[in-house]
Amino acid sequence: IPSDSWIHDPAVGGGRIIGEGCHFIDLCAFLAGAVPVSVYAQGISPAGGARADDNVTISVRFADGSIATIDYVATGDPTAGKERLEVLGDGACAVLEDFRVLTLRRNGRERTIKKMGQDKGHADGVVAFLEAVKAGGSPPIPLDVIAAVTEATFAAVESLSSGERISIGS
Repeated sequence: IPSDSWIHDPAVGGGRIIGEGCHFIDLCAFLAGAVPVSVYAQGISPAGGARADDNVTISVRFADGSIATIDYVATGDPTAGKERLEVLGDGACAVLEDFRVLTLRRNGRERTIKKMGQDKGHADGVVAFLEAVKAGGSPPIPLDVIAAVTEATFAAVESLSSGERISIGS
């Protein structure tokens, strides 16, 4: 993405961390089943047009003790996959490539599930929201989780700037 793209404009796209990184913090909170409690972000030293906020590692600690590491990198080879998610714990490993290929490993066994298209959950999310509105029920994502993820996203930007770990919800 060119450095003058709208995505980098804090007033329009919010910047990469706020505009896109937030979704990965949210996904990790969902997988952990817990809210973020601290964030630490580091970016590469800008060189050759690369931006630190476009090439960043964000470490998020969750209330249950889980840790997520989100690597957001724009300087890699564009022919490589766009998104990769690895989840490790309880003697198992799951790797999701581009929301199309899921490889599960446990006890020396491996199982791979392939989909023709990507499913990032957008349609299911809209349906769950509309059903909650129609029924007058609870939102699909509790408000405290939304607030904590939002705070963690802004904390990642602050941490990138300050070089410090930022506590959430204190």
